[in-house]
Amino acid sequence: MVYWLLLILKIIGILVLVLIGLLLAILFIVLYAPIRYQFFASYDQVIDADVKVTWLAHIISCRITYHENQVQYRVRIFGISVYPKKKKETLQLRKRKKTKKERENIPGTIGHLTVPSSSKKEDDIEIKKSEENIEKEQVIENNQKEEEPSVPIEEKRKKKKKRRKKKRWFSRMKQTIQTIPKKIKRCLNNIEQIKVKIRKCVDFYKEEMTQKAITLVKKLVKKLVLHTLPRKFCGKIVFGTSDPALTGKILGILSIGIPIYKDTLQLYPVFDESVFRFEGKGKGKIQLGYYVYLAFCVFINKDIRYVIKKAKKILK
Repeated sequence: MVYWLLLILKIIGILVLVLIGLLLAILFIVLYAPIRYQFFASYDQVIDADVKVTWLAHIISCRITYHENQVQYRVRIFGISVYPKKKKETLQLRKRKKTKKERENIPGTIGHLTVPSSSKKEDDIEIKKSEENIEKEQVIENNQKEEEPSVPIEEKRKKKKKRRKKKRWFSRMKQTIQTIPKKIKRCLNNIEQIKVKIRKCVDFYKEEMTQKAITLVKKLVKKLVLHTLPRKFCGKIVFGTSDPALTGKILGILSIGIPIYKDTLQLYPVFDESVFRFEGKGKGKIQLGYYVYLAFCVFINKDIRYVIKKAKKILK
């Protein structure tokens, strides 16, 4: 018995280890398998764009296109299109159309005779109109009977209502005038509290730990941006205005960034006419594990945790 129990426990342990290994392998693939993307965009009085995203060596791929103010999506797994499903959608639409036509073509029946639906509707409408006319005539007669003797009574009621409104208005004005000094005191207290909070925030910003946290966050954000930006990019811009002096000024402003984009972006100025065209394409990759690493660095740092706790206290 002991031997069999040990053997069952051994098998269960092996299965548990296999499951843990599979989960770790899936987690490793999700975190470190790069998500690759490619894009192309152009503008010549109309925007055109095409973006393609792939994962796990094109096992999962997604493509988004924007052309003639229309967006189209397509998702594929192992080369099979998952979205959109055209065939199933067309069959469902055909079935719905058939059911609608069948319902519209069914006539109304009384016994063994068929009665058209239009005649029924007309009869119902005429009956409703006659009933409404009778009700309106009765209401008008009653109003005429009641209005003749009750004219002076209504005038008295109107005068009473006006007096009541005036009294209410004067009472509200008194209340508002009495509450003005209290409101001024509250405003002054709020202004003082805001000043105190601003002083605390300034002192908190000047502390060493906050400055260290800010520098670290800046570094991490820079790394995150560089990781997400495309590794390869090339494009060209054709621009121009009817005024050659203005195009020269624009070219001078854009030439400041030549050290950054000298190998990737080309500028073509046109001095005779007003033109703007753009073309650009690029590719890159993203790793989710890198984002998790950056978040872990933020979570571990003592300075950042101190800054978050103190900021919550100040903002309360």
